[in-house]
Amino acid sequence: MKHIAVMLLASVFVYACATSSEHRIKNWSEINTGPVPVLADIQPVIEQGIRAEMVNPETTNFSSWTKPYKDLKNWDKDAPIEGVWSLCVDVTSQDANGKEVGPKTYWAVVRDDKLLDIRDPGPFGSREARELSAWRKKVCESGAALGNSPTLVK
Repeated sequence: MKHIAVMLLASVFVYACATSSEHRIKNWSEINTGPVPVLADIQPVIEQGIRAEMVNPETTNFSSWTKPYKDLKNWDKDAPIEGVWSLCVDVTSQDANGKEVGPKTYWAVVRDDKLLDIRDPGPFGSREARELSAWRKKVCESGAALGNSPTLVK
C-alpha cells in the first residue's frame, strides 16, 4: 500500500512539473538547446562520468539508452529558461561485496557536446534510490519535455 502511495505521489509530482511549466513553454521549437548531441560522441563521456561514481567501475554495464530529447536545465518556475538535451540510460554494477545491483536509471544533461550533469538515483540498494530510479525511468520513457518522447536505442 505504501508503495502505491509513493508511486501516486511521484505521478502527481511529474504532472505538476509538466503543467506548471506549460505557461513558460509555449513552443519547444523556440527553446535554444544547442545542436542535437550525437549519442556515439557523448556516450563515452557519460559512461566515464557514471563509472567514476561506482564502487566497482569495471563491472558497470549500460543498456536502454534513450535518444537525446529537449529538456530544461532547471524546471523551477523562477529559474531562467535554459534549454538542454537529456538522455537516460540504465546502469547495472556491482557493490563492494560483488553483488550485482541495478538496473537503475541515470539521467544525463548535455549541451553543446558537453556533459553538464549526471543525475543518479542515489546509493545503490536504498528504497529511496529504487523509487527515484522508477520515477526517472517513467519520466525518460514519457519524455520530460512535454511530449518529446524519447525512443530507446537498441
